[in-house]
Amino acid sequence: MANCRFLMANCRFLMWNIFYIYKSIKTITLRHRILILITVFLLISTNGIQAQNSPDEINRISNVDKRYNAAKELLEYYRINAIDSLLILANDLKSENENDKFSALKEYAYSEYYYEMYDLGTALNHAMDAIYIFENLEKPEHDGLARSYNIAGLCSEQLFRFEKALEYYEKGLYLASHLNDKPLLSMLYSNRSFVYYGMGDMNKAIADLEKANEINTEIKDTVNLAKDLNNLGFIYTSWGKYETGIEYYKKALEYSLQKGIKERSAICCNNIGMSYFEQGKYDLAEEFILQALEMDRENGFNHNVAKRYNNLGLVYYQQGKVEKSISHFEMAAEVFLEEGDSINYAKAIINISDIYFKTGRNTEAFQYLQKGYNISLRTNSLPLIEHNTGKMYRYYKSIGEYQKALEYKELQDELNDSLYSLESARVVEEMETIYETEKKEDEISRLNTESELKEDIIRRKNQQRNMMAAFAILLLLVLVATVFIIQKIRKQRRELEALNNVKNRLFAIISHDLRGYSGVFQDAGMVIRHHLKKENFDKVNAISENLEISALSYSSQLDNILNWAVLQLNGYKLEPVEFSPHEDCATLIENLSESRKLKGNDFENKIDPAIKVSMDKGAFNIILRNLLANANKFTEQGVISVSLEQAATGFELSVSDTGIGMDEETKNRLFSTETVKSHQGTRGEKGSGVGLGLVKTFVELSGGNILVKSEPGKGSEFIMTFAK
Repeated sequence: MANCRFLMANCRFLMWNIFYIYKSIKTITLRHRILILITVFLLISTNGIQAQNSPDEINRISNVDKRYNAAKELLEYYRINAIDSLLILANDLKSENENDKFSALKEYAYSEYYYEMYDLGTALNHAMDAIYIFENLEKPEHDGLARSYNIAGLCSEQLFRFEKALEYYEKGLYLASHLNDKPLLSMLYSNRSFVYYGMGDMNKAIADLEKANEINTEIKDTVNLAKDLNNLGFIYTSWGKYETGIEYYKKALEYSLQKGIKERSAICCNNIGMSYFEQGKYDLAEEFILQALEMDRENGFNHNVAKRYNNLGLVYYQQGKVEKSISHFEMAAEVFLEEGDSINYAKAIINISDIYFKTGRNTEAFQYLQKGYNISLRTNSLPLIEHNTGKMYRYYKSIGEYQKALEYKELQDELNDSLYSLESARVVEEMETIYETEKKEDEISRLNTESELKEDIIRRKNQQRNMMAAFAILLLLVLVATVFIIQKIRKQRRELEALNNVKNRLFAIISHDLRGYSGVFQDAGMVIRHHLKKENFDKVNAISENLEISALSYSSQLDNILNWAVLQLNGYKLEPVEFSPHEDCATLIENLSESRKLKGNDFENKIDPAIKVSMDKGAFNIILRNLLANANKFTEQGVISVSLEQAATGFELSVSDTGIGMDEETKNRLFSTETVKSHQGTRGEKGSGVGLGLVKTFVELSGGNILVKSEPGKGSEFIMTFAK
């Protein structure tokens, strides 16, 4: 049964297409007739294929999402091509329960159908039902909800509930924007523009249409682009800005012609013509309306042809071409009659009657008035009947037939009463619709409020959880910071203790070793004077030699103490340069010439003069000077050698002597800087105890390491390796 009704609806749609083709086929060639018949066959075939996808077929789809999408596609197809079938779809589409997405889709289909039938109250009720169900689905269907808001906006605008219409469009626009559905966005902007137009806010109306145009241009929607350009022309001309309005009409015309949108092209031409007519530019009006007439004739748009004839009748009358005006009203009436449009047929006849009255041809005027009145009686259009009854009353009154005039006056009053009753009934119906709509709006608002409260509770719980988490993180950060600060304080304390130790060691060295050296020099003067008086010159020479050795040792130790103090207190910044170690070694040996002569030691510089190394030169000199001085201190009548070997990974520096050597215990504490104990040299030379400690520190600071080889009585060798 459902399939039969479905096929009947499609057949009605086909029959209208065939009827319009037949109306045009009489005026064209045989070749074109054949082409049209092929087109009809393809149209029937296409609709036959479409008919297979009926509501029953959709109901048999097992997958819910696929079934829903198929239903949506069929609904959209019917909305554009076969509006009667929407009612069949809404009636026959199955739903699991009253509040699932299929129920929402059914309500939306009803709203689209009743809107097209201009039953605005029923359409709005179904749209609100659709909104209610869509908004309470567990899984949102934003597309259906946005389209339901669009229908609610259209109905509200035509019921003059502009504020509500704006509210619905705003919600629809939000959803369409969220979906990034450009065609839906364009449609909503275009529809909302007429709400602003109805409210008299032309600037906002134009702004919305321009937004719709931008989107249509972006998505290349040629049909809606031409339509909205035409709408812009309508709004500007309604605003009294005819030049701008005509400019937009012409843009719409140009675009429609380029894209082959035939009916829209004719409508644009007619609108341009009527805009010129309203300005009193009748010749230009005639030119464009004639173009529209020609386009409609070529494309078989007969109903529009009748409208063009009617408009030309108005133009010709204003031009003073009375007979031509009457002729075109008669042609309009004939086509309206053929099209079965009794209301416009009656209006065209009455227009002819008005012209005859204005030109004093009362007999012809009454004939057409009587004819128009009789036609209007068959239309069941009370406003038209009341209007023409008033004309009959005024006519009989004007010729003095008061009895008949009274009859028509009484009839007109009755019609006015009926119209008032109908208007009152319509107002009551609209009020009932508004009341029902507001109840549904209140229910939707209540549900939204409950939903918002639930969301608010969830949000508060989330905030509390986030605050607790933030507090825990903050507490953890405070603990970490506290531990870090404690560790830093401890480190600083250790550093301070180390500095204090350095200070204590420095003062100990100064007070112990250097004071010992100063005591030697103080006693030496008195001893030398004593021996000089007794002329013991040999002893004076011996004392002077010892004084010289002590002075050299004193100078070396003072230099070491200062370097060590700088290193401990301020650190030492390395600045590597490339230099010849042979030259620096020779200079250091020369500085020790007096000391080595007194002890009878020979120094051997075995470093190849061609070798270049890269390291901090000051560090190299401190290392080598201390090692040479140390070797000279513990060697008597011996040999001290310096050598340097290069390798792929760096170089090796070696300082060896043939002195007294050392045991394992001495070697193990050789580089310690924690004690101030120092061994005396072969001639009783004292030291500060920091020289070899400096050597080790500067070797490691330079990225190297040091190895000591020594045995008592066999001398010592210090081997240092440095990486590149």
